[in-house]
Order: sequence, then C-alpha cells, then structure tokens
Amino acid sequence: MSGPVPGDGYDIARPPEPVPGCARCTDLGVRRAVARAEFDGSAETDMNVLLRRHQRAEHPSTVPTVLP
Repeated sequence: MSGPVPGDGYDIARPPEPVPGCARCTDLGVRRAVARAEFDGSAETDMNVLLRRHQRAEHPSTVPTVLP
C-alpha cells in the first residue's frame, strides 16, 4: 500500500479537518483539540493519524489522491 508522497498535493504538515456531519470525525476533532489545549503533542498527533485513517476509509473523496 502506498501513501502520500511529496508534491502530490497532500500536505502532511497541515492537520486534517473533520468532515461536517460525521460523528466520528467530530469526536476525533474534539479529542485533538483537548490534547492541544493540554499541550499533549503526542495525543494530538495520534488524533491526526486516526482522523486521516478514518477519512481514508469512510470519506475517500475528501482525501487527496496519490498518483502512481
């Protein structure tokens, strides 16, 4: 399985945005905000990873396509 590569439009430095109306995205976004407010960078990163995984699985049209 391939992942994002530099120059494909996927900005790994920018945190993913929750998809409006999705309860799981909202939950992960809230948990990320709490982690950020508590200065817990590890938990914040974990939520970003989980949000990206969720979006790839459940909202593929919101994730930039990786070109071969």
